[in-house]
Amino acid sequence: MKRDATGRPLAYDITHLVTRLPMPQTSGIEKVDLAFARHFSQSACDVLVHYGHLKPKSFKPEALADLLRYAPVKSPRAGYAHVYSWLTGTPPSDEPPHSKPTTPIESGYWSRRLARLRWQMTPANTSLPKDAIYLNVAQHAFEFSQYFSWLKNRPDVFPVFLVHDL
Repeated sequence: MKRDATGRPLAYDITHLVTRLPMPQTSGIEKVDLAFARHFSQSACDVLVHYGHLKPKSFKPEALADLLRYAPVKSPRAGYAHVYSWLTGTPPSDEPPHSKPTTPIESGYWSRRLARLRWQMTPANTSLPKDAIYLNVAQHAFEFSQYFSWLKNRPDVFPVFLVHDL
């Protein structure tokens, strides 16, 4: 099991990415969520979490590659590429390295919709490790407390939420 700097296993919430699979455009938070997903597809993630109506489902991190296959990825506009270049101190290019997909993109609407349905219907294939850090960067469905009530039953899990756009 991989460990972060604290020595605790990391559980990354993919619910927002799964929910947005059929959407052809990415919003700002989706770009952030996709950046985290790409990072965690390479290292530092122990389990993926997708919350359902009663409790979250946990998946092995290898499943992230399948999710990224269907994720909407658009090339950034020239203005974005210029700002990215300025912020990172790298030469300007049409596409920053992190926006290039590592696997083929299944871009058809119906293939993305079916991928979302498959994620929603697939049973969990692992469990949330003891003392895990639960990371939710998309604040998806925060208005529905039932999606997070499971945290009360897991006091060993340390929840971390990225709060934005207040």
